[in-house]
Formats: sequence, structure tokens, C-alpha cells
Amino acid sequence: MLNILVGLAAGALLLLAGIVAFKVKVSFDVNEWLRDRRQNQMNQLKNVCPHCTINKFEDGRIEVESLMFSPSGTVSYMCGRCGLTTPDREFPERNFGVWVADLGGLAKKENEFLERAKKLGLL
Repeated sequence: MLNILVGLAAGALLLLAGIVAFKVKVSFDVNEWLRDRRQNQMNQLKNVCPHCTINKFEDGRIEVESLMFSPSGTVSYMCGRCGLTTPDREFPERNFGVWVADLGGLAKKENEFLERAKKLGLL
């Protein structure tokens, strides 16, 4: 009878240790997951940003404006809207040239950026 009780106690301790080990191994931090998800969405937003904007005037003129600037004291360029930073000096001119040649594509890309920014609560 004593052997059965000792066996049951040892089995219960092993089961309890197994549950604790499983709980530690499978722990899930919701806040960390939400933080990582938001960071991924912000990175995707940088990929969608055209780094240019279309300005429409009342007299019918359309102007394409580059949002890339070089902060003072650095050699990098930064997008004023999405925060993308690049050390490539030719990127702003190359990017601007692509969008000036394709205003329809720029409008689509800008609308997609604005939709995603609204979903993230940035606008």
C-alpha cells in the first residue's frame, strides 16, 4: 500500500513538473506580439511610401514634390513622411524621376500609403 502511495506521489510530482515546463516553454506575450506586429506594419508602410507627393493648385497646375531631405550634419537622406533613411545620394533624384514620369502610378501609390497610414492610426 505504501508503495502505491509513493508511486502516485512521484507520478503527481512528475506530472506537475511537466505542466510547469510546458507552460514556461509555450508562454506567449501578447504585448510583445503586438509591438512586433506594429513594427512590421511600419516597415511595410516605408516600402509603400512613394517619398513624393502631388500638390494640386486651384489654377489647375500639378506639382510633384520630393519628401526626401538631408538632415543637417549627416550625409544620409530621410523621407519626411515615413522616416525611411538611406545613405544613397542618388536615391532622391532617381525616385523623383520615376514618379514624375508616371503620375498615375504616383497617385495610386500615394493612395495606398494613405490607406495603410489610416489603418495604423498615423493620420
